[in-house]
Amino acid sequence: MIRDDESGTITADGTSLGADDGAGAAMIMTLLESGDEHGPLRMIITSNEEDGMTGTLNMDPEWVSAPKYMINIDSEDSNGLIVSTASGDVFSGAKETKAAVPKGNTALSVRISGLKGGHSGIEIDKGRCNGIIALASFLKELSEQNIAFELASLEGGSAPNAIPDSAACVIVTDKGSKETIASLAKSYLAKLNEAYKDIEDNIGFTVSETDMPSSVVSADNKDDALRLITNIVNGVRTMSPDKEGLVESSSNLGLFSLNDKGSSFTANVRSSVAEKRTELLDSHTSLAKDCGYTFETQKTADPWPYDPDNKLMDIAARVYKEQNGAEPEIIALHAGLECGSYAVYNSDLMMISIGPDIRDVHSPQETLTLSSVPKTYKLLKGILLSVE
Repeated sequence: MIRDDESGTITADGTSLGADDGAGAAMIMTLLESGDEHGPLRMIITSNEEDGMTGTLNMDPEWVSAPKYMINIDSEDSNGLIVSTASGDVFSGAKETKAAVPKGNTALSVRISGLKGGHSGIEIDKGRCNGIIALASFLKELSEQNIAFELASLEGGSAPNAIPDSAACVIVTDKGSKETIASLAKSYLAKLNEAYKDIEDNIGFTVSETDMPSSVVSADNKDDALRLITNIVNGVRTMSPDKEGLVESSSNLGLFSLNDKGSSFTANVRSSVAEKRTELLDSHTSLAKDCGYTFETQKTADPWPYDPDNKLMDIAARVYKEQNGAEPEIIALHAGLECGSYAVYNSDLMMISIGPDIRDVHSPQETLTLSSVPKTYKLLKGILLSVE
């Protein structure tokens, strides 16, 4: 652990600091030892929140059946109160592919790169380009231009919950089509730059000759893959009618892979409303079936809908203003917290989530701002003294 008093931060040497959520656990234990005044409390510390929330999802609901209020200490902004989060589902599909001997005589590598990518929940409303979909859309345009090509491979994305910042494929065509495809790629890059001129500033789209693959996938496999990618619901689906600027539901095609050994994809579905979650999952299910993919869904978080009548939100906002002389930011987060599961266990539970200032979580650059810890702890104690 590295404490830098000049910058007022703590980091770690070569690893993640773990302030998310060691800071929350530390505040809970400090409160228990403090002897400070408060009413009856129940402390809940769960396991595996960062990787599936299995601790909370498998918790006995009785632990949260009686309380009226819950303060979750798992946020990363000391100036804000989180009051709503989204459900999380990982929708995955797979299918076998049929290999074929290439008929063409020229192999081309087509690559899109330089996209901003980002978190598929927090940054889904930025309208950023999805590399997998952009690449597949170009291949679809080739077909619409009657340019014959075979598909040997298509790969894109780094994680289900990340907007793909790049993708690449290998196609086989005849030598006479090479220059035409390269020219169309330049035109396509110009269209991408125009469509994303206020969003993406470093798009790369290249076509280059590459080694001839030993096999390609069947025409049916190619068509099914491109149909799935270009028709899947991606990006913001609905906005909240109750809170301005809040994404209510979204989906992100985070991973796609196709070669002569098989094809697979993964999409991350988020929604703060259960009905919208079901609609998105039903849409993915229908498309996957139609394109010949088997599929499964893994729940990673339940929805925590925004409640304008949340009394704990009002209490916390009043205490924050008394302590800091300013209004807190009321945040509805389009990502998952354990509060979603607690909302399922007890629909009457009023909740907020607070926390100190932490940046670059889950990375070796994770940094905790020291001054925000006592600020958050003071807010916690003030809320506890104000609830009835």
